[in-house]
Amino acid sequence: MGSLQGTARQLRSAKKKPNWWVGPGSESGFCQISVYTGLGVPDTNSSIPSPSAGFPLSIEEELPMGTMQVGMVGTDGIVLASDTLWSIPATRRETFNASKLRVDCARGLAISCARSLETATMIAERLLSDLSDAELSETGRGCCSAIERIAQTFIGHRDLRSDIQCLIVSVRPTFRLFRLYSGPFFEGVRQMECQEVTDKSIAGDEANPAIFWSESYYEHRPIRTLVFLAAHLVVTARKFNSGTIDGLEVLLCDRSGIRHLDEKSIRTLKRKAKRFDENLRGKFASYSQEFTYTPNVIG
Repeated sequence: MGSLQGTARQLRSAKKKPNWWVGPGSESGFCQISVYTGLGVPDTNSSIPSPSAGFPLSIEEELPMGTMQVGMVGTDGIVLASDTLWSIPATRRETFNASKLRVDCARGLAISCARSLETATMIAERLLSDLSDAELSETGRGCCSAIERIAQTFIGHRDLRSDIQCLIVSVRPTFRLFRLYSGPFFEGVRQMECQEVTDKSIAGDEANPAIFWSESYYEHRPIRTLVFLAAHLVVTARKFNSGTIDGLEVLLCDRSGIRHLDEKSIRTLKRKAKRFDENLRGKFASYSQEFTYTPNVIG
């Protein structure tokens, strides 16, 4: 660390700001860093500890978190809604619209894919093929452990990004909602974690302000009355993250199976979501009240 301290002293005396580059961790448990100081050649002989547990420095954390997905558990089933905008991982600039949901209607399984979409999609497809009916029927941590075990086989491969989130819906033998996500690193390997959710869950852009809608208005009620809330959340999320969120698809999942809303229903939901926002804006703009005031007090 002495080299870093010496570089810092040079920068202070020259009144320059450093430009840091952090390289990959090594087997010795350190990350190589280069400091572009503008004082000459880069200082490439400095290193800092690379943690064996926790979240390390990663280019993934600098990318905008695209995708907005929500699962809502109702009294008679589950609503699963998602946007449809994909971006090419290598550029983050080329985009296209396609489904982010993987569905096996025969088995009553639906899985949404978020964050690192290419990795999440492979995990979703493997879950659809390898997660057994017996494992889906297990209570407590049994089903979650099986999901984690299957997902973990994809994590740690150097060619795959590991920051993933999936919402998993099962309608047989009873409807259940699971949240699968990338947990912390342990001994250099990212751990997959799964939780069963009994009310609602978000995947993708978890910091998006549109989550306000589910936090404020979700209630445990029939899924037909939850569809507009879920759709409105996804549509509204685009206002705060238009570069990586767009489009809409909705699944209704209950004991009769998994049904995908058609394009006509999706257009209607989008139109009503826009009209709802316009009406709400009008209510705020037109609000009027006679106010009373406290007396001015001097002293």
